[in-house]
Amino acid sequence: MSVYPHRRLTVFHDLPGPGQHARWEGDSVCLDRGPSRPALLREEARAHFFEPSARRRWDDLDLTYFAGYAAWNYLSFPFLLAEPGVRVTSHRLLGQDWLPADFPAALTTHSSRQHFRIDSDGT
Repeated sequence: MSVYPHRRLTVFHDLPGPGQHARWEGDSVCLDRGPSRPALLREEARAHFFEPSARRRWDDLDLTYFAGYAAWNYLSFPFLLAEPGVRVTSHRLLGQDWLPADFPAALTTHSSRQHFRIDSDGT
């Protein structure tokens, strides 16, 4: 897997199978299935992800969408908090410092509001 924090891009190598590549980029996903098969592309992957058919059973493009944005979110931290439209505040709760972050709808995340805690050692 390759994650590009400043491009909203995740590329999975040998997924869903050997010699194939799955790519998540913003709101689109693509499967390059090798030289003898045409690539599969899905624009507006987030909208499709929440359609009733996707809730019954994920296809390879649904898996690429979910794994792609999740990996990008996790591995691009803390750059994620500097993305345009992200609003970060801070507060102290039970002796710990927290960073609540509100994410714009255009930025794919698990939740539009998340809370992060960073220890004094930076972890």
